Amino acid sequence: MESEAKGLILSILAEILNEILEFPTNKISSLLQYLNVSAPTPQNPLSLIKSLGFSTPLPSNCLLIKSKFQYSESLCGFHALFYAKTFMKLLNKAKTLSNQLYYLLKLQSDSSFWKFYAKTLQKVLQNPNLDSIDHKDLKELGPLDSSHLDYLINSGFFSKYPVKTSSLFYGYGYFQCGIERIEASEILINSKEKGLIFLGITNHWMVLLTGFSEDFLLFDSRKNAGFLLGNSSIEEIGLFEEKERLSLGKKPMTIAEKRLFLNNIRDGDFLLKVLFEVKKGSFSLKSIYLNRVIFDILRSYEKQVNLRELEEYDYEAFSMKTQEFCFEIIEKKAENLKEKQEKFLDWAKNEKPPKVIREDLLEVLIKIGKEHLNKKTAIFLDNWMKEVEILYKTLEKDPIPQLLEVFKEIQDFFL
Repeated sequence: MESEAKGLILSILAEILNEILEFPTNKISSLLQYLNVSAPTPQNPLSLIKSLGFSTPLPSNCLLIKSKFQYSESLCGFHALFYAKTFMKLLNKAKTLSNQLYYLLKLQSDSSFWKFYAKTLQKVLQNPNLDSIDHKDLKELGPLDSSHLDYLINSGFFSKYPVKTSSLFYGYGYFQCGIERIEASEILINSKEKGLIFLGITNHWMVLLTGFSEDFLLFDSRKNAGFLLGNSSIEEIGLFEEKERLSLGKKPMTIAEKRLFLNNIRDGDFLLKVLFEVKKGSFSLKSIYLNRVIFDILRSYEKQVNLRELEEYDYEAFSMKTQEFCFEIIEKKAENLKEKQEKFLDWAKNEKPPKVIREDLLEVLIKIGKEHLNKKTAIFLDNWMKEVEILYKTLEKDPIPQLLEVFKEIQDFFL
């Protein structure tokens, strides 16, 4: 109870002392004495955070760090940068206990965020590759996108601190980044060095810190940890979000906004669980990426050609149910052969032409290596290619000559 009381008092004071936070840190010393936390020497940052009740434990040895809540709709990326920069200062610049408290309070301070936002926005606007539309959006509280983040990091945003950075983008069930980011993130996850992994999830940013006694530290400006903790369903989180919006005087979410919000929760839950399991050594991130690439291609085929929704798989492996799709060949629907041929040609020309299959599948296979392909997925892929070959032979002419050529290259890769 004592640590909870201290945390509550400090949370309230974080708002009361907004302006004091810009003064020399010794002005907070009386607060420390009042709370009987007056030791002059710095403490282990994580021990201090825990003792003050400034964190929530999540599964898989992860701590959700208490921080400023995001009230503005589109500034989650700037919040993630604010958390990361302030925490780096806590780790590297705080030489006394009062210094540490100073930065912990800044993490929860509205005015500190807005001052950081104003300075950071000016840096983003200096990007010579920024187009006029982005420039206008950013000046009107527009969001930070991946190119803005890359620009800041490449410009030395964290160069003063001994930390490595990476980023991952995942939304609507897809990895939306290349293998280079996957490899860089996996290195940080398994390293003992300090690392920052910015997670772009659907329409939201979080930041994951690696290299601590806890496997991960997580900052999330929306604080939707209830689902990860297992004590709230996605629907309950959606209802909570609605209440929060109404309490702030905002309009209720539209159907599209609610769908987007719930997709974000699902995608965030999936990606974080994947990263937790990668840290445990259950599988590699490259393996998940590769198997997901294959699944995405096959899902589009099933949906457009066979008019079936391929069942979603969990993050460990494809379920056995999904493999049943591979064994239903076209002879079972001979009466619909012409219709299926038309759908197949449309898919192979417009949805996933040979060039896309080569870039999205074959090149990824070559870069990652077949050792990261699980056996279930390999069987799934092989049966799918056999089905396509059978269907291809029913065509009167050869309208997509490169398709079987790509399949032959994929098969040769496994030999």
